[in-house]
Amino acid sequence: MPDLPETKQLHKDMLVLLQMFDDICRKNGIRYSLHGGTLLGCIRDKGFIPWDDDIDVSMTREEYKKLKDVFEQTAFNDKFYLDYTTNRCPQLWLKQENRQPVWLDIFIWDFISEKIIPQKMKIVGLSFFLAFLKTERTMKLSTESKKYTGLKHLLILVGYGLGKLFSTDKKLQWADSFSKRITGSRILINRSNDLYAGMVIILSKEVMDNYEDREFEGKKLMVSSSYHDILTSSYGEDYLIPRKMSVNEKNTHSMARKTI
Repeated sequence: MPDLPETKQLHKDMLVLLQMFDDICRKNGIRYSLHGGTLLGCIRDKGFIPWDDDIDVSMTREEYKKLKDVFEQTAFNDKFYLDYTTNRCPQLWLKQENRQPVWLDIFIWDFISEKIIPQKMKIVGLSFFLAFLKTERTMKLSTESKKYTGLKHLLILVGYGLGKLFSTDKKLQWADSFSKRITGSRILINRSNDLYAGMVIILSKEVMDNYEDREFEGKKLMVSSSYHDILTSSYGEDYLIPRKMSVNEKNTHSMARKTI
């Protein structure tokens, strides 16, 4: 994790990126919600968690398609761009002179079956694509962070090895196609491009039906009106009680920045 002065500068740049993203969404009728640590900071602290050094948002597949269309049809400067061709999780980037780049991760909600066996089948398939889509860089990060060991690490290596046989474009196409399948009655959703701990969280589609503005670093940004359900599913009922960043999170974020 960056030191305190550096983190403060990151937060300033991250807020610029968030405002740019919010402006684009509002101008084009795109609904999104702050997510993860960004949502937690918004609800608990009305701003960034002191040690947070990336931005998380989430949106439904339908809203993400609108956002992608905007970036494909609009000319933005080369320092502000949406990268959806190199990662399972699309990332919006802002690069500035003499400063570390900042990015915004976009997590996509897709429908998932309400029946247990089809649910498990979809989670297994999505988990496979996590490994299948790993790059040399992300595989190195996964190995060095020691987040997965033993059999889990071996399975990731197998998926990564198979993925090296195909182009990134083709793998992303297959992953997106699979994410839109096994939808059941379209009453439940999960984050199909999240890490495993996130994709296994299954909620009612209603959590992404309504939105409201919330204060964030003195600005008004969009959050799901069901933010309590979303935060509880990830952090537990006591999410309002501050916690420190885990050692694994610190190491992973620091290693990621060193390889940018």
